[in-house]
Amino acid sequence: MQTLVLLFVVTAEQLAVKYWNKGLNCAQAVACSVLELQGFKEACVFKDAFKDFGRGFGEGSMCGAVIGGIAVLDTVLSKRNSPDSERERIVERFKESFKDEFHATNCDELLQEFKTKDRNIDFNNPLREKKCIKIVVTATKRVQRLLESSDDVSTAILKRIR
Repeated sequence: MQTLVLLFVVTAEQLAVKYWNKGLNCAQAVACSVLELQGFKEACVFKDAFKDFGRGFGEGSMCGAVIGGIAVLDTVLSKRNSPDSERERIVERFKESFKDEFHATNCDELLQEFKTKDRNIDFNNPLREKKCIKIVVTATKRVQRLLESSDDVSTAILKRIR
């Protein structure tokens, strides 16, 4: 008798949307998604630490998706014992690719079109929600892709961090 095995592959996009829909902010959603994809048992290790990192630290500065992405890159690459120069190069590639896509890394600039007359961002606007989801998904996919393509990773190292 043959056994049918169904293998469900969860994508970076699905995980990012899952965490976002659970109410996590942009930094938390990116960090938790990538850590889960990387096989970390405690995928949401950054959940509590990144509570106030959404909305650009609540003040419109660096986008939480960028912060979450950088934190995860540093965490995973450090676990892999990647040299600092390699880690710094990959982090810069992430920031550059994010800026190429969205033309900014600050929340205030990214969400400029949703500012009200009093210069605050309208976080209740459904179009703002769509843009933030796109930002979170894009950041998650790019970080995951960078980690998958880093040259110095062996299967043995990957098994050790899982």
